[in-house]
Amino acid sequence: MQENQLCAVTAENRAMVGFVGCDNEYLVIPPEVTLDGKCCPLSVISGKAFLRCGSLTHVVVMDGYRLIGQNAFADCSALTSVTLPETVDKIGYGAFFGCKSLREITMPKEAEEISDSAFYGCRSLGSITIPRGIHRIGNLTFGACLSLQGVSLPEGLLSIGESAFYTCSNLECIWIPESVVSLGRFIFVGCERLKEIYFGGTVEAWKRVRFRVQLGVKKVPVICADGVVKLL
Repeated sequence: MQENQLCAVTAENRAMVGFVGCDNEYLVIPPEVTLDGKCCPLSVISGKAFLRCGSLTHVVVMDGYRLIGQNAFADCSALTSVTLPETVDKIGYGAFFGCKSLREITMPKEAEEISDSAFYGCRSLGSITIPRGIHRIGNLTFGACLSLQGVSLPEGLLSIGESAFYTCSNLECIWIPESVVSLGRFIFVGCERLKEIYFGGTVEAWKRVRFRVQLGVKKVPVICADGVVKLL
């Protein structure tokens, strides 16, 4: 095997990073492994690499990884904390889908993309800091995150996808930056406790935002930077 040939952790080869199934609770995923005397850097955790690994409770991904793949940790029902390195720039579709015990995740500050359904069903996740480099929140990204109470979105964010916060039943407030130009349909449906939406721009800037939002049974005030309240 040639140096640098191996670049991904997969469901088939995950034993090489120390994962031995039911014996693993705390897993540190190294940035490289040695095979046949050769150093093999790792940069990708592939799709479904740790799918339904019910023993995992804590995961630390070390520097060097760029991508957390589709459903990489989906349905890891006991997983409570995840630390991602600053090198990660994309969290794939459904990467942590259904991780119902996940309470804490350290996100890379320079991440660029959080894909659809990435954290769907993480019902123990009480808060999350969205990195500044993110330009789009995908469809259903935080859907059914039942413990999520408050969200502050970063400047530079351009769009929030359809049903992004669907049935976040404990969400009380959200801060949307002036940079946002598009909000998806059904974005807050089922957010029964949502009381206020804070917008970083003026009322005039809010009027320029393209949106088709259904909030369910009640209207929610949008509090703009110039102090004027407008009902959505």
